[in-house]
Amino acid sequence: MLTCTTLLAQEKITITGQLLEESTNEPLSFANVSVTNSATNTLVTGAITDENGRFKI
Repeated sequence: MLTCTTLLAQEKITITGQLLEESTNEPLSFANVSVTNSATNTLVTGAITDENGRFKI
């Protein structure tokens, strides 16, 4: 799980990572990754992991 708590509205950033299944450490292919506004609990943006569990937002 990835959590970002401070993002400025005008700042451009890139979030990259890899999702792994906790017990097997295997990549999670084609999983949804989302960035939400913690104050309003609304979706900001998202992505889908590739076959190796990697994503870039």
